[in-house]
Amino acid sequence: MRYGRVLLLIALIAPSFAWNFNNLFSNSEVVNGEIYLHPLSPKESSPERIKRQAYQVYVGGDTSVSVDKGGQQESGVWGQWTKDRECSRTCGGGVLIEKRQCNGQCSGPSVRYVSCNIEPCESGSKDFRAEQCSQHNDDPLDGNYYKWLPYTGKNKCELLCKPDTANFYYKWADKVVDGTKCDHSSDDICVEG
Repeated sequence: MRYGRVLLLIALIAPSFAWNFNNLFSNSEVVNGEIYLHPLSPKESSPERIKRQAYQVYVGGDTSVSVDKGGQQESGVWGQWTKDRECSRTCGGGVLIEKRQCNGQCSGPSVRYVSCNIEPCESGSKDFRAEQCSQHNDDPLDGNYYKWLPYTGKNKCELLCKPDTANFYYKWADKVVDGTKCDHSSDDICVEG
């Protein structure tokens, strides 16, 4: 008789315990009413820790230069600018990277980012960040497949995506493709992360 009561008690407790345990790790649960970073995702980078360097930016005919060499004496000559990377986009505004070498101590930037293919993309084209997220639709995450949509986290230049059917996001890449807009409220773009 006692044996039967113990089994009945275990039967009543076990399903409750299993349900709570599964919910603890469920991908579709909301934590405190907010979207959360998936436990298997690489962690987001803090935007304050991003390294900024001196560089030169060309947009049309305008040039913006930011250089700080700390008063170094110039004793070298710069070589020619050479293309380091092709334009990152075919339309909608991409970035082309050029570099140059110095044969001593030179002032000025060794890298410049050139705006390219600034013509608008065809009407009806998918948002560029959404395109990058959708490239992961066929990548399984924890044995599941999702339709990925853009998600904006702390660092706007990381590729963070959220499934259309769940309340978590996942960091697919440390950097979006150069030329990706930081957000929809400005024309700022991400370059080199």
